[in-house]
Amino acid sequence: MCSVRLGMAVATLGLFTACGEEAGESAGTAPQGVDARQEAVRDAEVEAPLGQDAAHEPEPDAALPPDLDAGAPVPPTPDAALPPDPAPDAAPPPDPAPDAAPPPDPAPDAAPAPASLGAMSPAALFEALPTRDFRLINVHIPYAGEIPGTDVHIEYTDTAALMADLGPDRDRPAMVYCLTDHMALIAGAALVAEGYRRIIYLEGGMRAWVAAGYPLDRE
Repeated sequence: MCSVRLGMAVATLGLFTACGEEAGESAGTAPQGVDARQEAVRDAEVEAPLGQDAAHEPEPDAALPPDLDAGAPVPPTPDAALPPDPAPDAAPPPDPAPDAAPPPDPAPDAAPAPASLGAMSPAALFEALPTRDFRLINVHIPYAGEIPGTDVHIEYTDTAALMADLGPDRDRPAMVYCLTDHMALIAGAALVAEGYRRIIYLEGGMRAWVAAGYPLDRE
């Protein structure tokens, strides 16, 4: 716009100059043409001060960033890196070992060995008499004498009386004897059947005792 005004001013100045020159040639003077030309220049300078044109020149469009140029394809923004897959759950701990099998029940106390009737010879009895720990019982009927040191005389068929004499202790030792050994065997077997475990009889009875040379008390 300023350039257009400046061009018009220059054209006007040229017109005045031409007119002045013609007028001067015809009149013989040029002061009026010169003054008109100077005024036109001043008017042009007032309307378009120095540097006005440059200040009003439209600035070229600022260069867009390369990515924003018209028509230039915009590269897609890369997706943000995805987080890594979560670590798999830790393997569950192994099942606890099964409880140890309980120890087997203790073996029951061994049943006592079946009681059996023992036997002793006249010689063994003679040696044992001074320090014996067993009860000496004469079971012969009728009474026919007794071995020295005999504790009691009880009929061989009276099992209750024999048990009462020995008491409840089934481990109390005892010896039964008779004239031979027949009655002693019956009495001894009855006591064993009642649970007494330390019952013995005299082999051969009082007859074997006397035959071996040992004394027999007679009343």
